[in-house]
Amino acid sequence: VWLLSVKAGKSISIPCLYESQYKNHVKYLCEGYYWTYCSDAVKTNKPDPSGKYSISDDKKDPNVFTVTMSGLRTKDSGWYWCAKGDIQIPVYLTVTEKPITSTTTAVSSNSNLRIFRKHTGHLRVHWRCNLLQIHF
Repeated sequence: VWLLSVKAGKSISIPCLYESQYKNHVKYLCEGYYWTYCSDAVKTNKPDPSGKYSISDDKKDPNVFTVTMSGLRTKDSGWYWCAKGDIQIPVYLTVTEKPITSTTTAVSSNSNLRIFRKHTGHLRVHWRCNLLQIHF
């Protein structure tokens, strides 16, 4: 089992090993929890028209075909299967949210409400009136 993690918006390449007896077989990546019910994402004999997946097999030792997934989103997290012949290798992919990297400051017209969004992705609200100061 491969356990992989990548940030949203990035790409990942998955090396899938196979035995030399499968050198001339179609290789593919299948998506789904159960092997028997998964959907083909990409095959060596049929490129993905969306461009999200690419697959390559140079048919040389050490007998590896590579699947690249691009523009990943959190909804792409889940089980995948490297497959060739009657061999399937499970891969679990976790796509995590990108942290917020910008700083935003909003100040109300009466300067009583300030909102800060820092690099950590956490939101800090600062509200001030004459008698009370509250931090969230």
